Amino acid sequence: MEDKPFKEITLMTRQLGKMKVITSIMQAAEFIVNEWPGTDTEKLDIAKHALLECYDGTLSPGIVAWLY
Repeated sequence: MEDKPFKEITLMTRQLGKMKVITSIMQAAEFIVNEWPGTDTEKLDIAKHALLECYDGTLSPGIVAWLY
């Protein structure tokens, strides 16, 4: 799969006080699998759906940064 970059975003991880910088669709997907904080399944489902659409080319990677 081709990684698709977007403008840098910084997200909170599961570890208290630890932040992670995300700059691509691949990094965002890894974050969802490994670091997604909390149990808000609605937001998680939206993020997963958006990432799949970016890989398909039907959604701009810039939109994914906005969703977080």
